[in-house]
Amino acid sequence: MVNMEQLFYWLGGIVVVIIGYFLKNTMDDLKDSRKHMDSELERLKENSANNKARIDMLESESNLKYSHLNQKLDELYSMLRDLILEVKDINKRIK
Repeated sequence: MVNMEQLFYWLGGIVVVIIGYFLKNTMDDLKDSRKHMDSELERLKENSANNKARIDMLESESNLKYSHLNQKLDELYSMLRDLILEVKDINKRIK
């Protein structure tokens, strides 16, 4: 017959095996989660780099359009100034 001490050893061994089984499953799940997080992190880094490139391109285009618009406004201002001078000159001739 099995005495109490041996029974406790058997029960303790079974508990350790059960805990080990669940601990192994938990560790495997953590590894899978880590791999998934690493792949998501890489995807986010790639998207971030692509978005940065797009933002830089849009910023450059915006600066070029702004510069072009300023150029056109300067030309328009110059033409308007010339036109005002001509109108003044014509007014002087009429008087």
